[in-house]
Order: sequence, then C-alpha cells, then structure tokens
Amino acid sequence: MKSHAKPPRPLGLSLAIMVSVFVFAIIPLVSVAVLLQINNRVYNVSDTGEFSGISLPGFAPEPLLVYAATAIFFLVMGLVAWRGRVPAMRVAFPALNVLYGLVILLSLGGESSVWQEGMDSLQATRDNIRVIYLAVMVMVVIYVTWFMNRWSARAFYRGHYTTYEQ
Repeated sequence: MKSHAKPPRPLGLSLAIMVSVFVFAIIPLVSVAVLLQINNRVYNVSDTGEFSGISLPGFAPEPLLVYAATAIFFLVMGLVAWRGRVPAMRVAFPALNVLYGLVILLSLGGESSVWQEGMDSLQATRDNIRVIYLAVMVMVVIYVTWFMNRWSARAFYRGHYTTYEQ
C-alpha cells in the first residue's frame, strides 16, 4: 500500500530551523540595532557640547551594515527552509549554518591587545559571553547538520515517503 500524503514537518526540524535563525539572524540583528542606537546617542550627546574637551570616537557603521545584511540573508534562507518547497535547502541550509558559524568564529576569535585598548572591568564578562556564544553556536550547527540528514527531514523536503518493495 502506497501513501501519497506529503510528510509533515518534523518537530526536530522545526526546532533546528528556529534555533539557528535565532542564533544566526535575530541575535546579530538585535546587537546591530543596539550598537547603532548607542552610537547615535553618543553622537547626539557629544554634539550638545556637554563633553567639551573629551574625544568620543564613534565607530564606522559599514561593518555593522554588512553584519546586518548577512543576518537578513540568513533569515530569508531560514524562511525558505521553513517552507520546505525547495528540496535543495536540505543540503544548503546546513552548509549555510556551517559557513556562517565559521565566519562568526573567525570574527570573534580576534583578540585586541590590552596595551592598545586598555583594560576595563567588563573584559572577563565579555570573554565569558564570547565562550558561551561560541559553544551554543557550535551545538546549533551540529544539531542542524545532523537533523537535516535524518530520514524524516529528507522525506519532508522530498515531498513523499520512500517505499521499499520486498
């Protein structure tokens, strides 16, 4: 007896897509928005003359815009993977997770010199947050890659179950 029903989206696949979109798209977009808002407020305060004689250098928004653009691209790919209409997303989405994870890993790996920037009280906190974020990111990449290769995810993206004639 053959079943022609389209397989439903597995719960594990839903979790994999939602968690990876949260880690690789939502968190970066929120951090970019916060950094741009802080930069905007610092420039508004420094223009009023309240900090006369103090240099408040801002940062260039171009790298943040590139970071936001890649996060938006990942969000769009997550929506395409969620729909399940494109069978190639079963391979492309885990590859995008690995690629984006490596990019974030390389961008977070660069340490600045204490002698150039100075030492502050949040250095240990930033280091701990970086380690936690990297650990979560690695676990998400492994989970997405593993679940996208499971039988239920393959059937969902294929659009039908396979049958074995015996």
